[in-house]
Amino acid sequence: MKSQLLLATTALMGTLIVGGCAPAAREGSGLLHPQEKHLRNIRQLTFGGENAEAYFSADDRQLIFQARQGNDDCDQIYIMNTDGSGKHMVSTGQGRTTCSYFFPDGERIIYSSTHLAGPECPPGRDHRHGYPLYTSY
Repeated sequence: MKSQLLLATTALMGTLIVGGCAPAAREGSGLLHPQEKHLRNIRQLTFGGENAEAYFSADDRQLIFQARQGNDDCDQIYIMNTDGSGKHMVSTGQGRTTCSYFFPDGERIIYSSTHLAGPECPPGRDHRHGYPLYTSY
C-alpha cells in the first residue's frame, strides 16, 4: 500500500498535490522545484485555504482533507477523488475540524471536531507555539 500521507509542498497556500494523476507539471507552473528529482506527474487539486494535510483511502482512489471554503471561519472535512472530481463535505459544517482519516475498510472515516460543544467556530489560536488544540475536540 502506498504511503497514506500526502505531502503538500505549498503549505502556505493550502494546496494539495497528487502524483501520478495527470501529465507532468510544465516548467514554470510553480508546482515543481527546478532541482526536484523525485516527484513528477503532479497535479494541483485544490486552490486556496491554509492547511496542507490530506490522506489517501486504502484503495488510493480518494483523499480526505480539511479545508476552509468560501467565507467559512473554520476548516471542515472534505473527500474527493484523486482526479479532483467528486469533492464534497463530510463533516457537519459546524465547529472546527481536524485530523481526518479513512478506516481501512473504506466505509468509515474519523475526524476531530468541536461541533458537539457548539455550532459556532471557536476563535482562532496562535500557531507560533505549535498546532492549536481545543478542549472541545
